[in-house]
Amino acid sequence: MAGRNAADRNAADRNALRLAAALVLIGFLVAVVAQRFQTMIDGSVSSVNNHPAEFIAIASGDHWTAIALAQFLATALITAGLLVVSSALNLTTGIPNAINRLGAWTAVASLALNGVMYAVAGVALKQAVDAWVQAPVADQTARFASAESLRWLQWGVSSYDAVLFGIALLLIGIAIFWTGRVSRLVGVLIGLEGIATVVEGWYAGVVGLALSGPNAVAYDVSSALLFLWAVWLLVVALRMKRVAPAASA
Repeated sequence: MAGRNAADRNAADRNALRLAAALVLIGFLVAVVAQRFQTMIDGSVSSVNNHPAEFIAIASGDHWTAIALAQFLATALITAGLLVVSSALNLTTGIPNAINRLGAWTAVASLALNGVMYAVAGVALKQAVDAWVQAPVADQTARFASAESLRWLQWGVSSYDAVLFGIALLLIGIAIFWTGRVSRLVGVLIGLEGIATVVEGWYAGVVGLALSGPNAVAYDVSSALLFLWAVWLLVVALRMKRVAPAASA
């Protein structure tokens, strides 16, 4: 009896892991679809940080705000999945628990920043570029400067958001690898995605949001790793044996 109870306490929650994998995969799918629609609007100019061309494309994109909302919802689903993974480890004491909790708190902070970033990009920037396009010639310089300032604000918030989320991934990945309560390969993949996401965040702050060069490589690597660890987590969770309930005393 005592051995079984100890095993129960040291086991990850397979149902929670299945839920986590489902949330991450759904969020990934929503992000891919939203990115596809965004590319249809500004794909020809967003890779070079050409602000006048970008702003014209955004102003003509009737669904720009809805796309930004969909991207935020995708991030929220992925973050929720990561938090469920963190909770499913059932860690209560020791250094791994502290690392895991810090990772969860960092993920929550990154989601808050992500909401600010998409509010700036999807609402504030959209209104600013619309006002620039519609302004009289005499007012266009000031309107453009206002829109460009919001674009730079988006760069900064996006950079810090990605760095925080990358740190969260790395910490939770370390906790998984340390304890072995879930396949250590899952922890490795999550940790590697965290490193790639931190790199992506750094380049977002230095060169902007253009998906070209090292920034594009970091984005593609982090996206691929996200998909891989979510699929493998689902496989692991489906193969986990159900922990038998303890008999009553």
